[in-house]
Amino acid sequence: MGKLVILVLAAALVWSGYWFWGARTTERAIAEQLDTMRAAGWQIDVQSRETRGFPNRFDTTFDEVQVTTPGGLTLVAPFFQLLALSYRPNQVIAALPPQIGLESVLGTAIITNDKARASMTVQPSPRLPLDHSSLVVDGLAVESAGRTLRIGQLRFATRLPEGAPDPSHQNIGLAVENVVLPDTLMEQLDAAGLGAIEALRLDATIELDAPLDRSALETPPAPQRIELHDLSLDWGDVTVEADGAVDVNAANQPEGELLLTVNDWRDALRVAVALGLVPEAQRSAVQQGLTLLSGLSGSGELSLPLVFDAGRMSLGPIPLGPAPVITFGG
Repeated sequence: MGKLVILVLAAALVWSGYWFWGARTTERAIAEQLDTMRAAGWQIDVQSRETRGFPNRFDTTFDEVQVTTPGGLTLVAPFFQLLALSYRPNQVIAALPPQIGLESVLGTAIITNDKARASMTVQPSPRLPLDHSSLVVDGLAVESAGRTLRIGQLRFATRLPEGAPDPSHQNIGLAVENVVLPDTLMEQLDAAGLGAIEALRLDATIELDAPLDRSALETPPAPQRIELHDLSLDWGDVTVEADGAVDVNAANQPEGELLLTVNDWRDALRVAVALGLVPEAQRSAVQQGLTLLSGLSGSGELSLPLVFDAGRMSLGPIPLGPAPVITFGG
C-alpha cells in the first residue's frame, strides 16, 4: 500500500511538473508569435494575458484585445481564449466573444453572435502546419451604418485533401443558412416575392504558393489555383450553381472559366430588376438577349461560362468589367 501511495505521489509530481513546463512553454510560444507578428506590421494590444487550466488544460485568456492587420483592418474584442488539452496541445479551440468591433476604410461595424466556436489542429512539427480547422457561428449579425445583416448559421471548415503533398493544398467548405438582408433591401425583396436567402454553399480546393503554417500570419500565402467543385445559392425559386477551375496570375486575378447555371433565368432577372441590379428600362433588352442565349421561348435553365481573361471577366458574350483581386492579405 505504501508503495502505491508513493507511486501515485510521484506520478502527480511528474504530471504537475509537465503542466507547469507546458504552461510556460505555451506562454513563451505565444509571446514569440506576437513579437513576430508585430515585426511583420501587425499592431496588437492586449491588456492582460494568462494561462490557466491545471491539471488537464492549457487555457490562455487575452483580455481587452485590439488588433490591426497590416492592411488596416482593426478588430476590438473584450476577450479571446485559446483552449487546449494538456495531453493534446496540437488541437486548439478558440472561444470567441459575443461581440466584436470591426473598423476598416469602409466604416465601422459591430459583429454579434449567439454562439461561436472555432477549432484548429496542426501537425506536430516546429512550423505547426495546418491539418484541419472549423468555425461555427449561430445567430450572426453584422450592423453598420444603421443596417443589419443577419445569418442564422455560418459553418466554415478546412482540411488537407487526400494525397496532398503539403498544407499548401486545402479543401475549403462554407455553408451559410437563412441570410436576412438589411431592412431596406428586404422591402424590395418582399415586393419581388422573395424572403431570406435559404442557403449558400461552397466546396473548393485551393492551392497556395506556401503552406499554411505559423508563418502565414507574417506573410499571407498567395493563391495559385482554385478548383470550384460546387458553389450554389438557393433563394426562393431561384437556384444558381457554379463549378470549374481558375489559375491566379501575378496580379492576383483569376484566369480561367467557370460554368454558371441558373435554374430559372426569368425569375432571376425579375429579382435583379427588383433589387435595382438591372434598370427597368433595360429589362426588355436583357430578357431578349438571355432568351437568345438560352435558346428557349419560355422560362428555363440557362448555363453560361463565366470567363476570366487578361484581367477582365465576362458572362458568355456579356462583358462584366475588371476581374476581382484574390488575396489573403489583411
